[in-house]
Amino acid sequence: MKGFIFILVSIDMFFIIASLINLLTDLDLSYLSVDIDRGSAEYFQYYKFVGIAFLSFFLFLKSKSPIFFFFSILNFYLYYDDSRLLHEFQGGDISRIIYRGEPDDIFFAGISYSSIGELIYMLSIGIIVLLLILFLLKFSSIAERKFIKRIVKLFLIFCLFAIGVDLMRNLFISNVIIYKLMAIVEDGGEMISITVICSCFFKKLYDELFSRKLES
Repeated sequence: MKGFIFILVSIDMFFIIASLINLLTDLDLSYLSVDIDRGSAEYFQYYKFVGIAFLSFFLFLKSKSPIFFFFSILNFYLYYDDSRLLHEFQGGDISRIIYRGEPDDIFFAGISYSSIGELIYMLSIGIIVLLLILFLLKFSSIAERKFIKRIVKLFLIFCLFAIGVDLMRNLFISNVIIYKLMAIVEDGGEMISITVICSCFFKKLYDELFSRKLES
């Protein structure tokens, strides 16, 4: 199990270090940078979302617990949202509802109305997800509840980078280096958070498939 997470974290760190080299030197490693759309690092993140979705679905087939089916759907949604920039488009649409000007107009200290729209959209999705998790936990075993609570905490860390750091970096939009450095912190933090979540699901499925066989 340690080898699995070591490999994923090593790949994450490779992309993060390449991003810093690309930012701070004249060496062009933009295709490896974590803050580049459709770059190698972003595709690696997609693979992890899809991987978690499949791992969770296999856990659902093994345990028949609906909470795992929900997490499978959730991670497919996260993949779709990230790959199609859904939160950005929805943020723009929401900003047009709350503000008559352009979505890119500044609301406060470098934070645009579009960013406020994204925040509203993601908080709304987050509340719905948490309510569904609380409901589905009623149909889960004690061990499953303990596991899911850990996963929820890790997803909250992911959201801290995806939402909190993303908003914070807009405060430094006038300083190109700090702004781009904050983008690396944001995307790098998201990558490592999802890596830990992926390894948790992998270990859970491994234990379900093999540990119980050894006990029987």
